[in-house]
Amino acid sequence: MKIHRSAPVVDGITIPTATLLDERLSFVARGLLCELLTRPDDWEANADEMSRRARDARGLVTGEGRQAMRAAFAELESHGYLVRRRKRYANGRFVTTLELYDTPGHALPDVVPTKKSLKPTPRGEVLYRHWDENGLLLYVGVTNRATSRERAHAKVSPWMEFWVETTYEQHPSRASVEAAEAAAILDEQPLFNVAGNDDPEAPRRLRRYLAERNRLDLLLPKVPA
Repeated sequence: MKIHRSAPVVDGITIPTATLLDERLSFVARGLLCELLTRPDDWEANADEMSRRARDARGLVTGEGRQAMRAAFAELESHGYLVRRRKRYANGRFVTTLELYDTPGHALPDVVPTKKSLKPTPRGEVLYRHWDENGLLLYVGVTNRATSRERAHAKVSPWMEFWVETTYEQHPSRASVEAAEAAAILDEQPLFNVAGNDDPEAPRRLRRYLAERNRLDLLLPKVPA
């Protein structure tokens, strides 16, 4: 984690008063920000690790749980105190790093990624697959408006952070494409189709994938540990 401070560290840290009194943040988020700002630049932190530290220090009852800590991290990110940056190395691997600021407003611009596909976007009923940089299947879905559906996913779907390619499979009818979707979820095990997958290992695979990328905050509450 890289920390950007508005004042140099000489004998202890200085946190701007406006930051301490930022009423847009909950008291939990403000306390978390102060805790993180006391750490050195190379100190690694994520919501689940901070929750474990809180519960180790104060017990299961009074220590903040994972969801509370993830919400606090999300607050810091939404107000620009915390920024996630992704870097792609020459071997194609992506690494996510955290950057922390003691002032708000440092969020990355809202950039919608450029869609990549093996073929032009088709019309009609299509089954689409989203893949990551390593060719791992992230998500399978159906639509009859492929372009607008891709734009919607780019804005709100968590797996789009890891997406680099979309492939399409055209079908003659809605019934046909929905049957193909169900079969693909069962046979191909896309990571983020957890809700439609009866395999008990599916949530665990998703958790491992996100843990490797330091993005456990993207987990849905129903995904078991």
